[in-house]
Amino acid sequence: QLVMNGLVALWKPKGFTSAEFLDQFKRFLFKELRVSSGRKRKRKRIKVGHGGTLDKGAEGVLVVGIGDGCKELKHFLEGSKKYHVTGKLGVATDTYDASGEVTMERPFETVTHDTLTSVLSKFTGTIQQKPPIYSALKCGGKRYSDLARQGHLPDPPLRPVTIHSVECTEFTAPVFQLDVHCSSGTYIRSLIHDIGQALQSAAHVTDLCRTQQSQFTQDSVLKQEHWSLDKIKELLVDRMSKRRATETQTTAPDSEGATVT
Repeated sequence: QLVMNGLVALWKPKGFTSAEFLDQFKRFLFKELRVSSGRKRKRKRIKVGHGGTLDKGAEGVLVVGIGDGCKELKHFLEGSKKYHVTGKLGVATDTYDASGEVTMERPFETVTHDTLTSVLSKFTGTIQQKPPIYSALKCGGKRYSDLARQGHLPDPPLRPVTIHSVECTEFTAPVFQLDVHCSSGTYIRSLIHDIGQALQSAAHVTDLCRTQQSQFTQDSVLKQEHWSLDKIKELLVDRMSKRRATETQTTAPDSEGATVT
């Protein structure tokens, strides 16, 4: 019987929510495991989860837990992340990205690379950030996004987030690109929206990519076109087994150790 436990970093493409993409991975995994075992009977349930939501219009690193690896996902929900984001000045939307309705248009001609860089310094460190109304956060057991679509206008409270670094990598008005290293809970859409306001203009996200989640980078991910059981096993990181092996060696220094498979 093939047992899979651990973590693997997948590349989530644009056009799918994290839950939709994870469901695709589950179906692939369950199907391949049944074929591999040669069994046609009812499949054994395998727990699969992800360690941090990416917007439907975003792409990038999505850490996935398989089996006992799901117990490790909380560390990735709480860990830092890196993003490459493209913003557009002059227009604000209700979703803070290009998928939403325009809520404001303001001039941007006075914004330069220098003024943008100067404003970015105000968004470094621990700041108070208001999440977008269209988000997966919940109010009274219901998602803010669901409440908004029902005609309600919830007002998400401010909450502290940490921006470790934010750097402008390209500026050709009205478009600018940033590299952001931030704590968990940070909404890049809110960051771009707030930067637009700080520039006395407006701004929204046009493209978003998560380039790193904890130790997993975009260079270590598995893309959907390369999914296979062998490749998943090759990339699977079983942190719990490694931790148990370390604990065994610590508590039994005279033993010869154990092989983890």
